[in-house]
Amino acid sequence: MASEAERTKECLAELEAHFRETKTPSGVLIILGRTGSGKSSLLEDLSGLSGYSQQSVDSVTKTIQLCKAIVNDKPYFVMDTPGFDPNAEEQTFREIIRGVESIRPFAEITGFLYLTCIPQERFDDFDRKLIQFIRALSGPHYIPRVTFITTFWTATPGQAASYSQCLVSLRRRWEDGVNARGLKTYQHGWEYNGADGDRGVIIDWFINREQIARHAKEMVARNYRSRSIFASRIEGELDANVPIHETDAGRLIGLPTPAPPQFTTSAHAAARPSQNASSHPDASNPEPPLSAHTSSNTPQAQTATRPPATSVTQVLLEGLSWVFRNIDLGSAAGGAGPRPSMVSGDPFRGGGDPFSHVDLMKSRGLDSSREARVIYAQKHGIGGVPFSASWGEAMLRHLQRNG
Repeated sequence: MASEAERTKECLAELEAHFRETKTPSGVLIILGRTGSGKSSLLEDLSGLSGYSQQSVDSVTKTIQLCKAIVNDKPYFVMDTPGFDPNAEEQTFREIIRGVESIRPFAEITGFLYLTCIPQERFDDFDRKLIQFIRALSGPHYIPRVTFITTFWTATPGQAASYSQCLVSLRRRWEDGVNARGLKTYQHGWEYNGADGDRGVIIDWFINREQIARHAKEMVARNYRSRSIFASRIEGELDANVPIHETDAGRLIGLPTPAPPQFTTSAHAAARPSQNASSHPDASNPEPPLSAHTSSNTPQAQTATRPPATSVTQVLLEGLSWVFRNIDLGSAAGGAGPRPSMVSGDPFRGGGDPFSHVDLMKSRGLDSSREARVIYAQKHGIGGVPFSASWGEAMLRHLQRNG
């Protein structure tokens, strides 16, 4: 039986292959919620696979997991994410961004599934913050692509009425939090009657689990059978190279502003790697974006990922270019001039960084969107993991040499 990591890599490879063949991105549903909200159980019910939810502390999802669900003979890719916990939102958000960045070259977000545990004793400030986070992540126009789901409907007859009252309260809080009415909702554990909606009847979780799983798949087919005409806000921000601490969701989470990089006047420092949205110090994560490739030990893989060699002459020329752009030579000759400083403007927000392949493509009138950059790399034989630092450097070298 394949592990969760192996399944994720298989799905990434399938997403990439589909994009190469059709030039059309696949859709990925992203599951979000607090730790213990039943995300992994829903993933199992949608995919028909096991091993995601094992009801133990060690089975808590800590990294992105991707699997495929077949609903009405149509494939749906579903991404499970680590759960949110108070005072630990930053790590979870960065892992979510790592997952989004990993699928973006070949896929798009087709919707969000936000889970809440119905037996939860109270709706606290952290729950309110997470609902605001959903709005910041999706954007107001994308809210119709969010399904608010309640889980753990394992109620006794005496609890059923209390849970139903909690649901009424939750719906009101969800609507207030995203500032919208008529939200898509789904109760994972209720009986549904096709297009007629729920019947308000709780299904026995332990006896009729197959029926619950079938209703979950019907919900996906009902809510996500067609592509969205809008992109989520986080996708638009990442495509615009907005650092993640400046995205709406990043500001809400409270991501710190990264310290500015330290530059020197040496020619070696001038030949730094390309810096785009994925290799920006703030956007980088403890681990690189997920990759569909399980190994790079083969000669072919090593050849594909190795950036072109840099000549000594090229390094010197780039170093001199940096010196002339950043140092006041007249003041420096007098011995009292200012220390070298970084070029004014934020190079990651369109300020024209000569060491960014994105800005170089823009200056030449080339399409610099994420999909266009992937196609450019494929066309010119530039290997490596898309949007990694080495891949960006290889793109930059190719553009510099083919001006």
